[in-house]
Amino acid sequence: MRALNQAWELGLSVDELAKLALSIDSDVPFCVYGHTAHVTGHGELVTPLPNFPHYWVIVAKPKVSVSTPAILKQINYATLQHAPTNQLVDKIKAQAWSETFQYMGNSLEGVTGEMYTEIKRIKDKMLQLGADVAQMSGTGPTVFAICHAESRAKRVYNSMKGFCDEVYQVVLL
Repeated sequence: MRALNQAWELGLSVDELAKLALSIDSDVPFCVYGHTAHVTGHGELVTPLPNFPHYWVIVAKPKVSVSTPAILKQINYATLQHAPTNQLVDKIKAQAWSETFQYMGNSLEGVTGEMYTEIKRIKDKMLQLGADVAQMSGTGPTVFAICHAESRAKRVYNSMKGFCDEVYQVVLL
């Protein structure tokens, strides 16, 4: 959306683009801003946070396909456990980066993980290999790991390539 705004010389602000993005999906406004943020409401309230320093991220996708609508139908909202978002946001604001990992979580991991056990195997393997944190992304099946040291990231990446077909390594800048 930002590229089209620029290419077509529309002159829309990022806030205007984010409002339009909400009509696509509730995750899209966050992507329009393109930085660390606390997103609330139905995706329309995007509060900027300090960006993380350099960390290495390994992303692994098992050979399964997950239907988001099917996962959402399985949720028992009365018992759904949420990550402690306020503590996570506080640690990010304080730039206490290594402390943020203990507050990260994905409420849907248990739901999807029951249906696709390879998600837990991938996550556990990443942690065994030295990742600082590992968790499922969205409704799955993709799992990511974050490493503070490049050497650990390389070890996780190289080992996961033998464990999973689709594995990628990137650095957060």
